[in-house]
Formats: sequence, C-alpha cells, structure tokens
Amino acid sequence: MAAGSGGAEGCWCMGVTISPQVLERVPDELKNQACLCPDCAAGRERNQDADSEETCANE
Repeated sequence: MAAGSGGAEGCWCMGVTISPQVLERVPDELKNQACLCPDCAAGRERNQDADSEETCANE
C-alpha cells in the first residue's frame, strides 16, 4: 500500500479487480505490501509524471 495511507481497507485498489497477469509482475518482496498505481493495475504503461509512492509493476 502507498506510504501514508490509512490501511489496506481504505485503499482504492481494494475495490477493483486486478488481473493475475498484472499481479505476477509485482516483485515478491512487494506483494501484499504496496499498492499498484492505477495505470499499472489496469495493465497500461505508467504515467511517468505521476507524483506517487505507489509501486509500479512496469518499472
């Protein structure tokens, strides 16, 4: 989950379905520890201008 968030239950990503193919790209050490950015969660390339501490599976 992103740094400074109020917990997993308050994260936007808990309310969406993320494909197994996208989740496979998340490094093992970050699984269940960090949020994906919305672009990565949707399988798109990340907006490199995004000012975020979310994990990007495309990096």
